[in-house]
Amino acid sequence: MNEQQEILLQVNNLKVHFETDDGTLKAVDGVSFTLQKGEVLGLVGESGCGKSVTAQSILGLTPSIGKVSGEINFFGAKPVDMVKLNTRGHEINGIRGKEISMIFQEPMTSFSPFYTIGNQIIETVLLHTDRDPQAARTWTIDLLRKVGIANPEKRVDSYPHEMSGGMRQRAMIAMALACNPSLVIADEPTTSLDVTIQGQVLRLMNKLKTETGASILFITHDLAVVAQMCDTVAVMYLGKIVEYAPVRTIYKAANHPYTLGLYNSIPKLGARAKNPLSPIPGTVPVPINLPKRCGFMDRCPWAEKGVCDSGIPPLEEINPGHFVRCFRAEVVRESIAKGMSNE
Repeated sequence: MNEQQEILLQVNNLKVHFETDDGTLKAVDGVSFTLQKGEVLGLVGESGCGKSVTAQSILGLTPSIGKVSGEINFFGAKPVDMVKLNTRGHEINGIRGKEISMIFQEPMTSFSPFYTIGNQIIETVLLHTDRDPQAARTWTIDLLRKVGIANPEKRVDSYPHEMSGGMRQRAMIAMALACNPSLVIADEPTTSLDVTIQGQVLRLMNKLKTETGASILFITHDLAVVAQMCDTVAVMYLGKIVEYAPVRTIYKAANHPYTLGLYNSIPKLGARAKNPLSPIPGTVPVPINLPKRCGFMDRCPWAEKGVCDSGIPPLEEINPGHFVRCFRAEVVRESIAKGMSNE
């Protein structure tokens, strides 16, 4: 979708399906995107849209019952299609944690409670670098200091339960950056944090991105967070990308009804009581045995029978670099021009 520049990650027609007693659950159903070197790509959508499964498939972390197809081309030390690698093999283990790392959304369950924070970061450093144990410990202390943890010489020997949520998340970021990866996958890293700590973590990630030059795949359900972090945005719904554009375009000229719904659900500072939040009605359906139609039809204010149920809409480029999956994209644009905008 983007011009061929210095591409780090290229995902083509990615599908992740799970066989269940009720039928095939299509968690990810034909997702394609590219991530440039040094870019931050936001993957946005409600819970159940396939964001985390997409991220897990990049590292080969999907459950064994899942069937993964398509291409995940990673242009790291050497080009490789991650889909073709043995998920327990030596080659992918050499990439995980070293060239591609992940920041999980709940560090309390991601860190082992039986080992100190320092021990777990040092293990990653020893596994993927040629540092000796003492040098690895010194590097770990420097990392903890870099992510803003006070008194890192002491905290390096703390257990996860001895740290606050914000400190644990900072330690998780330190572990993700331990081996200077070229790609960091951040899976809703601020979900469990309060607003103040969330802002601190986002500023920290922006700072570290600038210093390290790493690309980031940032997964979130919050468009307000996207504005602070991302260069490009891919909006997901029911395992598909429904809108894909630069972040400024998403905020100034969003065209898919689902993207507009997400935008209108954001609390706005100083909003009057007579202009309450406008939540998206309904919920994301379970992606099993769905009809061949637009998946957002039942929740869409612009839906029209005979059009939106005529098939699955393709992802089309409506402006340079701006892709939308909607049969009625032109009608939506006209409505926005008449005042039904995302202002």
